[in-house]
Formats: sequence, structure tokens, C-alpha cells
Amino acid sequence: MLPARVRRRGGAGIAVLRRSRQAGPIRLCLVAAPQKDAWMPLRRSSLPATPPTAGAVAPSSGPPWTWHCRQDDRGNDVIDEWHSSELSKKARMNFERRRDQLSQLGLQYWQRPAACSLGDHIYVIHFKDESGKQWRPFGHIDLQRSTFVLTQPAYEKDDVYHPRDASDRAKSHRDTITGDFPRYARACF
Repeated sequence: MLPARVRRRGGAGIAVLRRSRQAGPIRLCLVAAPQKDAWMPLRRSSLPATPPTAGAVAPSSGPPWTWHCRQDDRGNDVIDEWHSSELSKKARMNFERRRDQLSQLGLQYWQRPAACSLGDHIYVIHFKDESGKQWRPFGHIDLQRSTFVLTQPAYEKDDVYHPRDASDRAKSHRDTITGDFPRYARACF
């Protein structure tokens, strides 16, 4: 076993670190940390990828999320039309990557820079295209079905959503879809 180091982190406590056995630059791996007057060994899987948001609501069934897209009154898939006509190939790849990331996370981890909550189970997904345009599709979580329903395509410029009433539209679409889910939502992606 490689020698371990003991290092003080910001005066908050002591952590035991060891050198990684992998070739290349020296990496230090956290092996143990103080827990209530005892040392507790830590594994990489026991550490969350990002800290939970305060006050976040955990879903009843959790990930993986399924994805649904809003349909208008004529049965047209609004999100699919936006996805195929307005997004460039690079933007579609960024969106799909972000969607795949969020699919595997519980709601407590849906936070910036990947997504943000506007309250009332309304979320905004964040991604950019190659020109730096900040796309912000709106949607809502349906906890009963463990699904995220994309409802309103939008983008952000100078800290303003376009269309300007995108959050109000997303709430209206949420209410409509909740009233008749099979008619106004379909599985997508």
C-alpha cells in the first residue's frame, strides 16, 4: 500500500488521503473522514456527485425518468417540431446529453448548471448551442408517472426568457396536461 498523508482541510477537520496507484500525475484519493468522533472509510459511490438543494422534494419512485412531450390541440408534437426544426445538430446533441444526465438523477440534484426549478414542479433545462445561444426548454414533473413532460421551448438572452411569458405558458400547459394526460402528452426521445 502506498503511504497515506494526513491533511487538515480548512481547519474543519482531518482527512486521510492516499496516493492513487494509477500511472500519470499524482492523485490523492479520500480514504477516510471523521464522523462523530470516529473514522469512517469512504468509497467513491458513497459520495454524492453534487450536494442536494435545500428544500428539494425527492420523487416517490425516483430515477430513471421517462420523457413526454406536449401535443397541441391538433395532435402535433410541439417539442419534436422545435427539436428538429430550430435546433442545430450540435444543440440537439447538447440537449440529448443534458436529458440523459437528468434522466438518471433524483429531483434533489436537478440544479444549476443542468436545470433549475421555478416552483410548482416546473423546471427549466439549460443547454447551449455552438453560437452560445442559451436554450431553456420548460417542463414539469409528473410524480405519479415518474415522468418529465417538456411543454414549452424557449431561450434566454440577457437574463430574460423568450417568449417572455414562457413560465406562465408552462404552468398553463401543466394544468392542461394534468387534466388529460393521454391526449396532451406522448412519450418522446
